[in-house]
Amino acid sequence: MASDIQERRADLVAIAGGWGLWRLAALRSAGLPFGLLDPLAPAQVSLPPGAARDEAVNSATAAAIDSLLADPVVRTAMTWQNPRAVDNWIGRHVASPGRTGPVRHRKREALVARYIQRYCAKNDTIGFFGPVAWARLGESETRTSGDAAIRSSRVCFEVWAVEAVVRSWNRDSALRAYLPVRLDPACTLSDGAILRPRRPPLACVEPMGRIIRALTPEVSLGDLVRRCGPESEQAVAELERQGVLKVGFRVPLDSAPEQHVRGQVAIVADPDVRRRLDEVLDGLERARDEVAAAGHDPERLRAALAEVDHRLAEAADGPLGQERVAGRRTPLYLDCRRNLDATIASSSLDTLSGPLSVLLDSARWLAGQVGEVVEQELRRCYRELRTRRADVTIADLQFAAGELLSTGAKEIPDVLADFQLRWAEILPSGDTDLIVSEDHARELADRLFPAPGQLWAAARVHSPDLLLWRTAERDRWVLGELHVALNTLESRVFRTQADDPGELLRSVAADHPGGRVVPVYPNDSPAVSSRTYPPLALDPPGHYRYWSYGSDDGHPSGAPSTPATGLLVMERDGELVAVAEADRWAAPVLEVFGEFLSALVVNLFKIRAPGLHSFRAAIGDLTVCRRSWRVQAAQAPLRTRTADPGHDRMRAYLSGLGVPRHVFARTPDQAKPFYADLRSPVLMDNLVRALRNADHMDLVEMLPGPGELWLTDPAGRAYTSELRVVAVDPTPAPVVSWPAPRTGSA
Repeated sequence: MASDIQERRADLVAIAGGWGLWRLAALRSAGLPFGLLDPLAPAQVSLPPGAARDEAVNSATAAAIDSLLADPVVRTAMTWQNPRAVDNWIGRHVASPGRTGPVRHRKREALVARYIQRYCAKNDTIGFFGPVAWARLGESETRTSGDAAIRSSRVCFEVWAVEAVVRSWNRDSALRAYLPVRLDPACTLSDGAILRPRRPPLACVEPMGRIIRALTPEVSLGDLVRRCGPESEQAVAELERQGVLKVGFRVPLDSAPEQHVRGQVAIVADPDVRRRLDEVLDGLERARDEVAAAGHDPERLRAALAEVDHRLAEAADGPLGQERVAGRRTPLYLDCRRNLDATIASSSLDTLSGPLSVLLDSARWLAGQVGEVVEQELRRCYRELRTRRADVTIADLQFAAGELLSTGAKEIPDVLADFQLRWAEILPSGDTDLIVSEDHARELADRLFPAPGQLWAAARVHSPDLLLWRTAERDRWVLGELHVALNTLESRVFRTQADDPGELLRSVAADHPGGRVVPVYPNDSPAVSSRTYPPLALDPPGHYRYWSYGSDDGHPSGAPSTPATGLLVMERDGELVAVAEADRWAAPVLEVFGEFLSALVVNLFKIRAPGLHSFRAAIGDLTVCRRSWRVQAAQAPLRTRTADPGHDRMRAYLSGLGVPRHVFARTPDQAKPFYADLRSPVLMDNLVRALRNADHMDLVEMLPGPGELWLTDPAGRAYTSELRVVAVDPTPAPVVSWPAPRTGSA
C-alpha cells in the first residue's frame, strides 16, 4: 500500500495505514550464541531424584561453570561488567577451581549464570556481548552477511569519570583565575532581578549586573575580575553561591567528554597551566587506549582498567568512590559494531504490515490521550499560578507541575485501563491461544483508536521491537515491546556505531521537518547516560531549539539554549504557549515539555493487564501477546538448592501452572527481565532468589524458542535477536515553534 509519506521519502518502507518504517533498522542481539547455555541444563536432571542424581547434577553444573570461566571471552565480558568479582575470586577460581565450600560455590555459580544468560539470551546493546548490527528492510530476501565477529569497537570515558577530574580542577585554588565563567544556563537577568528556577528572584545590585553583562563565551575568572574591578571578585563568589554563575570547566553529555574539556583547556592563557592539564588528559587517554588494545585478553584488560582507576584517582585527588553507584562499575565503556549485516524481505514485511499498523494506530491514540490529560493539568497549574503572580515562566510551571511531569497525572492509570479495555474488544481473553484476522482487527481498531488531535513532535514516531520467528511453515513475527513517542535509535550508541551517522540524521530531519523543542539535560538528571537516551543524540544541526531547566553543561555541539526563566507562559485560545522574547521564538508548552511527555508514555504500551495466566494472542502472523504467568511468592516452594538440589518442587509447581521450559522472568523491582531454563538448577537459583525478594514474579514464554531463532553465524550457531524499528506517523508534522518578536506576544 503506497502512502504520501512513502512517495516523498525513499528512506521509508510503506506499510498499511499510511505508516512508514525506516529502511534502516538496528539489529540487536545477544553477543554469544544461545547454545553456550546448554551445559547449564545437564541431562542428569532427568534422573530419578536422590543423592546420586543430586551429586551428578552439581558436578555437571560445576564443570559447566568452570568451562565457561575458562573461556577468555566470558571472563573479558565479566571484567567489563563486574571487575570486583574478577578481582575477588574469579581469577583465583580459574587457577584453582573447586576451592570454596558448596554454599559459597553455588552462590558464585549463580552469579556467573546471571551474567551468562545475559550474554547468550538477551538482546542487548553494550560491548561485544551486545554488539550493534544493522538491517535493511524491504529487500528481495531475508539473509545475513558477515561472520558475526566484531567489525569495529570504541572505548569511551563515562561522563561521570571525567566530571570527577574536572571537579578536582575546579576546586584547585591555583587554577581558579583560569577557570571559565558563565551564567547558569537556566537563569535570566530581567528588569533588575536575576530569575532562578525553583528559587526566588535575586536583586541584581552592582557590581552584579556589570559582571553578568561582561560575560563572554570564553571569559576566565581572572579576565572577568580584571574587566570589572577587584571589588567584583567577592561579588562573583556570591553569585556563584547563589547559583547564578558557574565557575569551572564544563563536561557536556557526550561520547567524548574529555575532548570537550581539552577544548576548554586550549584557551587557558598560561602555557604552563595549559601544559599541566593537557598532560593529565594525555595520560588518561593513553590509559584508555591500552584498555582498548586489551581486546579479549581478560588479564591484560583488568590491568589496563586498574591503571585507568589509578590515573583517575591521581587526577581527581582521590579514588572514585561515590561516583561508582549502580551501573557505574568502570569509568570506561565499550561499544562494538558486529561484522554482520542483514536484509529483511519485502514478503516478510507484507505479513507484518496490517497487524503492525493496528498497533501503531493504538500507540498514537495512547499518546494523544496522555497528552490531553497532561495539557489539561498544565492549564490548571498555570491558572493557579496566575492567581499569585503576574508572569509565569516555564521554570515556574515545571516546578508547580513537577510530579505530573516526572510520574504522570493521576488520570494516566485510567487512560491505560481504557486502552486495555479497547484492546480486549480486539483480543478477548479466553482459555486458549487466539488468532484474530487482520481485517477484523483493522475494522475494530478504526472505531476504537481514532486519530487524536495534534500531538507533540516526538509523538509522531514510535519504536516497535520485532522478533522474526522462523517456523517450519513460514516466517512469522513476535512483538517484543513497542516504545511509544520515542525513536529508540536516538541513543548515542546507535549514532556512534552507525556506518553512516548522516543517514540517521537525515531520516530524523525528514521525520521532523519543523524541528523540535528539547531540553538540555543536566548531568545529574535521573536516567541520563553517556551512551543511551536521554539525552538524544540524533538532533540535526540547526534543526532544533534547546532550553535549559537546570545547571546543565551545555549541548555538545555548542548550540545555544534558552533559559527556563526566559520562557514566558501565556494562554492563547485555550492553548498554553511559551514565548522566548530575548531569543525571539515561541512554541506550545506541550512541545517544550515534549521529552518529559515521551518519558511518561514510552513504556505504557501494555495491551493486557497482568493476569495469573494469559494465553498467546496474535493478529495474523504477528504475535502481540506471548503466554505469561504471574507467580505469587507466598504460594511458591522457594527452597534453596541445598534444600532442593534439583529445584524439583519449584519446577513441578511451575510446570503445573503450564509454564514452559524456557521463560523470561521479571519482578517489580527489576527494570529488565532475565532468562531462566526450568531444567537448569543454576538458572533456577536466580529465579528462586529473585522471587524470594519480591511479592510476585511475571514469567513470559521465550518466543521464538531456541529452535526457532533465525540469526546464525557461519558455524551455524544461533543467536537471539530483535529488530529495533522506527515507525513514522503519516499525519502532517505539527507546528513546533515559530518566530516571536520582542513585543511580549506570540
